[in-house]
Amino acid sequence: MAAAFDRVEVTNIDDLKPGDAVIFNLESNTQEGIVTVVSPHRADKQLGLVDVVNYQQTPKGITTVIEKAMFFDLHKHTIIQKAYVNSFDATTVIARARSRIDERRYDSKENSNRHFVEWAKVGYESNLLVVSPHFSSEHQLVNLYNAYSWFDIERGSIIDFLYYGIRHQGVVTHVDKENSQVKVIHYGTNHIFATRTVIRDTIHIDFKTQLIRIYRCNQSDKCNKPNDVATKAEKRLGEQKWNVFWLRSWSFCLQCLFN
Repeated sequence: MAAAFDRVEVTNIDDLKPGDAVIFNLESNTQEGIVTVVSPHRADKQLGLVDVVNYQQTPKGITTVIEKAMFFDLHKHTIIQKAYVNSFDATTVIARARSRIDERRYDSKENSNRHFVEWAKVGYESNLLVVSPHFSSEHQLVNLYNAYSWFDIERGSIIDFLYYGIRHQGVVTHVDKENSQVKVIHYGTNHIFATRTVIRDTIHIDFKTQLIRIYRCNQSDKCNKPNDVATKAEKRLGEQKWNVFWLRSWSFCLQCLFN
Protein backbone atom coordinates (compact mmCIF):
# COMPACT_ATOMS: atom_id res chain seq x y z
CA MET A 1 0.00 0.00 0.00
CA ALA A 2 1.30 3.44 -0.94
CA ALA A 3 1.69 6.24 1.61
CA ALA A 4 -1.35 8.49 2.02
CA PHE A 5 -1.56 11.54 -0.22
CA ASP A 6 -4.11 13.90 -1.76
CA ARG A 7 -4.32 14.49 -5.50
CA VAL A 8 -4.34 18.21 -6.32
CA GLU A 9 -4.57 19.45 -9.90
CA VAL A 10 -2.09 22.26 -10.58
CA THR A 11 -3.74 25.32 -12.18
CA ASN A 12 -0.67 27.59 -12.36
CA ILE A 13 2.99 26.66 -12.72
CA ASP A 14 3.92 28.81 -9.73
CA ASP A 15 1.65 26.64 -7.58
CA LEU A 16 4.45 24.09 -7.74
CA LYS A 17 7.31 24.14 -5.24
CA PRO A 18 10.71 22.38 -5.23
CA GLY A 19 10.33 19.06 -3.45
CA ASP A 20 6.81 18.44 -4.75
CA ALA A 21 5.87 15.02 -6.09
CA VAL A 22 3.99 15.24 -9.36
CA ILE A 23 2.14 13.11 -11.89
CA PHE A 24 2.20 14.60 -15.38
CA ASN A 25 1.45 13.77 -18.97
CA LEU A 26 3.77 14.72 -21.81
CA GLU A 27 3.56 13.32 -25.33
CA SER A 28 0.82 10.89 -24.23
CA ASN A 29 3.16 9.44 -21.61
CA THR A 30 2.11 9.57 -17.95
CA GLN A 31 5.07 9.96 -15.58
CA GLU A 32 5.84 10.70 -11.95
CA GLY A 33 8.79 12.59 -10.53
CA ILE A 34 10.20 15.02 -7.98
CA VAL A 35 10.24 18.75 -8.77
CA THR A 36 13.58 20.50 -8.14
CA VAL A 37 13.25 23.89 -9.89
CA VAL A 38 10.17 25.91 -10.95
CA SER A 39 10.42 28.72 -13.54
CA PRO A 40 6.98 30.12 -14.44
CA HIS A 41 6.43 32.36 -17.47
CA ARG A 42 6.23 36.03 -16.44
CA ALA A 43 3.05 36.79 -18.38
CA ASP A 44 1.17 33.48 -18.46
CA LYS A 45 1.36 31.52 -15.22
CA GLN A 46 0.05 28.43 -16.98
CA LEU A 47 3.33 28.23 -18.91
CA GLY A 48 6.75 27.45 -17.52
CA LEU A 49 9.79 25.25 -17.14
CA VAL A 50 9.83 22.64 -14.39
CA ASP A 51 12.94 20.63 -13.55
CA VAL A 52 12.01 17.06 -12.61
CA VAL A 53 14.07 14.11 -11.37
CA ASN A 54 12.75 10.69 -12.42
CA TYR A 55 13.40 7.62 -14.52
CA GLN A 56 13.48 8.40 -18.24
CA GLN A 57 14.89 6.80 -21.35
CA THR A 58 18.15 8.34 -22.50
CA PRO A 59 18.99 8.81 -26.21
CA LYS A 60 20.86 5.49 -25.97
CA GLY A 61 17.64 3.75 -24.92
CA ILE A 62 18.75 3.12 -21.32
CA THR A 63 16.20 3.85 -18.59
CA THR A 64 18.09 6.09 -16.17
CA VAL A 65 17.35 8.52 -13.35
CA ILE A 66 17.97 12.01 -14.74
CA GLU A 67 17.16 15.62 -13.87
CA LYS A 68 15.55 17.38 -16.80
CA ALA A 69 13.91 20.77 -17.45
CA MET A 70 10.49 20.24 -19.06
CA PHE A 71 8.22 22.84 -20.64
CA PHE A 72 4.59 22.69 -19.54
CA ASP A 73 1.56 24.43 -20.98
CA LEU A 74 -1.32 23.86 -18.58
CA HIS A 75 -3.73 24.85 -21.33
CA LYS A 76 -2.81 21.47 -22.84
CA HIS A 77 -0.93 19.50 -20.19
CA THR A 78 -2.10 18.19 -16.82
CA ILE A 79 0.01 18.17 -13.67
CA ILE A 80 -1.25 16.49 -10.51
CA GLN A 81 0.51 17.24 -7.25
CA LYS A 82 0.79 14.29 -4.86
CA ALA A 83 0.35 16.08 -1.54
CA TYR A 84 1.59 13.52 0.99
CA VAL A 85 0.07 13.57 4.45
CA ASN A 86 3.53 12.98 5.94
CA SER A 87 6.83 13.43 4.12
CA PHE A 88 10.41 14.60 4.49
CA ASP A 89 11.04 18.34 4.21
CA ALA A 90 11.58 19.74 0.69
CA THR A 91 15.37 20.04 1.02
CA THR A 92 15.68 16.40 2.07
CA VAL A 93 13.31 15.21 -0.68
CA ILE A 94 15.39 16.97 -3.34
CA ALA A 95 18.66 15.63 -1.90
CA ARG A 96 17.24 12.10 -1.85
CA ALA A 97 15.99 12.35 -5.43
CA ARG A 98 19.28 13.79 -6.73
CA SER A 99 21.29 11.13 -4.90
CA ARG A 100 19.89 8.62 -7.38
CA ILE A 101 20.79 10.47 -10.59
CA ASP A 102 22.47 8.09 -13.10
CA GLU A 103 20.88 5.05 -11.44
CA ARG A 104 20.04 2.27 -13.90
CA ARG A 105 17.96 -0.15 -11.83
CA TYR A 106 14.51 0.43 -13.29
CA ASP A 107 12.02 -2.36 -12.64
CA SER A 108 8.31 -2.01 -13.37
CA LYS A 109 7.37 -4.13 -10.33
CA GLU A 110 9.87 -2.96 -7.71
CA ASN A 111 11.52 0.26 -8.92
CA SER A 112 9.28 2.30 -11.20
CA ASN A 113 8.85 6.08 -11.06
CA ARG A 114 6.03 5.53 -8.59
CA HIS A 115 8.43 3.68 -6.28
CA PHE A 116 11.07 6.38 -6.86
CA VAL A 117 8.69 9.15 -5.76
CA GLU A 118 7.54 7.21 -2.67
CA TRP A 119 11.15 6.60 -1.66
CA ALA A 120 12.10 10.26 -2.09
CA LYS A 121 9.06 11.61 -0.22
CA VAL A 122 8.52 9.16 2.65
CA GLY A 123 11.21 6.48 2.46
CA TYR A 124 10.51 3.08 3.93
CA GLU A 125 7.41 4.30 5.75
CA SER A 126 5.65 3.31 2.52
CA ASN A 127 4.55 -0.32 2.33
CA LEU A 128 4.79 0.01 -1.45
CA LEU A 129 8.56 -0.33 -1.09
CA VAL A 130 8.46 -3.68 0.72
CA VAL A 131 9.99 -6.31 -1.57
CA SER A 132 8.93 -9.16 0.71
CA PRO A 133 8.19 -9.79 4.41
CA HIS A 134 10.23 -12.28 6.44
CA PHE A 135 9.63 -13.79 9.86
CA SER A 136 12.26 -14.86 12.36
CA SER A 137 11.95 -18.14 14.23
CA GLU A 138 10.20 -16.18 17.00
CA HIS A 139 7.71 -14.84 14.41
CA GLN A 140 9.09 -11.30 14.53
CA LEU A 141 8.60 -9.42 11.27
CA VAL A 142 11.40 -7.93 9.20
CA ASN A 143 10.81 -6.48 5.75
CA LEU A 144 13.16 -6.67 2.78
CA TYR A 145 13.70 -3.43 0.85
CA ASN A 146 15.83 -2.29 -2.05
CA ALA A 147 18.58 0.12 -0.98
CA TYR A 148 19.11 2.98 -3.42
CA SER A 149 21.59 5.41 -1.86
CA TRP A 150 23.60 6.21 1.25
CA PHE A 151 20.41 7.55 2.81
CA ASP A 152 19.41 3.88 3.23
CA ILE A 153 22.41 2.43 5.07
CA GLU A 154 23.80 3.19 8.51
CA ARG A 155 25.76 1.47 11.24
CA GLY A 156 23.56 -1.41 12.40
CA SER A 157 21.78 -1.95 9.09
CA ILE A 158 21.28 -5.53 7.94
CA ILE A 159 22.45 -5.64 4.36
CA ASP A 160 21.77 -8.26 1.69
CA PHE A 161 24.57 -8.57 -0.89
CA LEU A 162 26.30 -11.00 -3.23
CA TYR A 163 28.93 -13.20 -1.56
CA TYR A 164 30.66 -15.88 -3.62
CA GLY A 165 27.87 -15.41 -6.15
CA ILE A 166 24.94 -16.00 -3.76
CA ARG A 167 22.72 -13.65 -1.74
CA HIS A 168 24.10 -13.21 1.75
CA GLN A 169 23.39 -11.10 4.83
CA GLY A 170 25.55 -9.18 7.27
CA VAL A 171 25.50 -6.36 9.84
CA VAL A 172 26.97 -3.02 8.77
CA THR A 173 29.41 -1.63 11.35
CA HIS A 174 30.99 1.24 9.40
CA VAL A 175 29.88 3.36 6.43
CA ASP A 176 32.51 4.98 4.19
CA LYS A 177 30.60 7.08 1.67
CA GLU A 178 33.74 8.75 0.30
CA ASN A 179 35.15 5.42 -0.87
CA SER A 180 31.75 3.83 -1.60
CA GLN A 181 32.18 0.95 0.81
CA VAL A 182 30.91 -0.49 4.07
CA LYS A 183 32.36 -2.82 6.67
CA VAL A 184 30.11 -5.80 7.31
CA ILE A 185 30.22 -8.48 10.02
CA HIS A 186 28.84 -11.85 8.98
CA TYR A 187 29.48 -15.58 8.95
CA GLY A 188 32.01 -15.86 6.14
CA THR A 189 35.30 -17.39 5.05
CA ASN A 190 38.65 -16.23 3.71
CA HIS A 191 38.23 -18.79 0.94
CA ILE A 192 35.40 -21.11 -0.04
CA PHE A 193 36.76 -24.17 1.83
CA ALA A 194 37.75 -22.40 5.07
CA THR A 195 35.90 -22.80 8.37
CA ARG A 196 32.96 -20.42 8.55
CA THR A 197 33.71 -17.73 11.10
CA VAL A 198 32.16 -14.43 12.18
CA ILE A 199 34.43 -12.00 10.33
CA ARG A 200 34.46 -8.38 9.23
CA ASP A 201 34.67 -7.75 5.47
CA THR A 202 34.85 -4.56 3.44
CA ILE A 203 32.18 -4.49 0.73
CA HIS A 204 32.27 -2.05 -2.20
CA ILE A 205 28.87 -0.63 -3.13
CA ASP A 206 27.67 0.88 -6.40
CA PHE A 207 24.04 1.86 -5.86
CA LYS A 208 23.67 2.95 -9.48
CA THR A 209 23.92 -0.57 -10.87
CA GLN A 210 24.14 -3.16 -8.06
CA LEU A 211 21.17 -4.86 -6.43
CA ILE A 212 21.70 -3.92 -2.79
CA ARG A 213 18.97 -4.71 -0.28
CA ILE A 214 18.38 -4.19 3.42
CA TYR A 215 16.20 -5.77 6.08
CA ARG A 216 14.35 -3.49 8.48
CA CYS A 217 12.35 -4.20 11.60
CA ASN A 218 9.24 -2.05 11.52
CA GLN A 219 8.32 -2.92 15.10
CA SER A 220 10.70 -0.55 16.89
CA ASP A 221 9.54 -1.72 20.30
CA LYS A 222 10.59 -5.29 19.53
CA CYS A 223 14.05 -4.85 17.98
CA ASN A 224 17.38 -3.43 19.09
CA LYS A 225 18.53 0.05 18.08
CA PRO A 226 20.93 0.14 15.09
CA ASN A 227 24.04 0.94 17.14
CA ASP A 228 23.22 -1.89 19.56
CA VAL A 229 22.80 -4.28 16.62
CA ALA A 230 26.30 -3.38 15.40
CA THR A 231 27.81 -3.68 18.88
CA LYS A 232 26.30 -7.15 19.36
CA ALA A 233 27.79 -8.22 16.02
CA GLU A 234 31.24 -6.87 16.95
CA LYS A 235 31.24 -8.83 20.23
CA ARG A 236 30.87 -12.07 18.26
CA LEU A 237 33.87 -11.60 15.95
CA GLY A 238 35.83 -14.86 15.74
CA GLU A 239 32.86 -17.08 16.66
CA GLN A 240 32.78 -20.45 14.86
CA LYS A 241 29.36 -21.90 15.65
CA TRP A 242 28.00 -21.88 12.11
CA ASN A 243 25.40 -24.56 11.36
CA VAL A 244 23.53 -25.04 8.12
CA PHE A 245 20.26 -25.67 9.95
CA TRP A 246 20.11 -23.09 12.77
CA LEU A 247 23.05 -20.68 12.67
CA ARG A 248 23.84 -19.28 9.26
CA SER A 249 24.65 -15.63 8.55
CA TRP A 250 20.93 -14.82 8.31
CA SER A 251 20.31 -16.29 11.77
CA PHE A 252 23.31 -14.38 13.10
CA CYS A 253 21.82 -11.09 11.84
CA LEU A 254 18.43 -11.83 13.40
CA GLN A 255 20.05 -12.62 16.75
CA CYS A 256 21.86 -9.27 16.68
CA LEU A 257 18.60 -7.53 15.78
CA PHE A 258 16.28 -9.15 18.31
CA ASN A 259 18.27 -10.77 21.16
